[in-house]
Amino acid sequence: MDEALFGRIRRELLSVFLFNPSTSFYLLELVSLLRTGRGGVQRELGNLVSAGLVSRRREGVRVLFSLAEDCPAAGELEALLRAVTDTGAALEVVLRDHRRSIQVAVVDGSAAETRHGKTRLMIVAEDVPDSLQEDLERLEIMTGTSLETVLMKPESVKGITGSIPETDWVLAPAAVYILGSPEDMMPTEPAGKELDGEPDLFSGLGLDW
Repeated sequence: MDEALFGRIRRELLSVFLFNPSTSFYLLELVSLLRTGRGGVQRELGNLVSAGLVSRRREGVRVLFSLAEDCPAAGELEALLRAVTDTGAALEVVLRDHRRSIQVAVVDGSAAETRHGKTRLMIVAEDVPDSLQEDLERLEIMTGTSLETVLMKPESVKGITGSIPETDWVLAPAAVYILGSPEDMMPTEPAGKELDGEPDLFSGLGLDW
């Protein structure tokens, strides 16, 4: 439905401006965000400026674009775009694109948010590439989502739940594992260690194994 109403470039431009109403963008920045050709972005920006949805101003040698202060029906347009924006699917695409670098990726799927109004995300990886952080920042701009991302090393994550209350949500029923599983967050017993309270049934029998 959204593609039929707006077309991809126009919809994505509207999302950028409506979800980030206090931010100004220059042309090449928008081209990079939309990952499309410069000509198409310029054409749609012209249409949005003519319609009074976007304002255009010059700052030095650069031209900046932002949501028009008196943008007509801004609230209704934003509500419509949020209704057709699947943030969860977009986040899954980003994380799966970097699956070679990530051991575990889990997002808090509950309705609860942090005190800062952000969605919680934990990523367990040996090294997080700059490209992943750039893709997550782009996702926040394109979808109007704020992420509270915790990055952890695999060797430090085992058994962390229970010891740090802020991370208990990763084993809650609402936690959504995009990569990995809850078992990856559990502490592991050292090899060869016997479980407490479990007797050695063969001790004292004089058997030589």
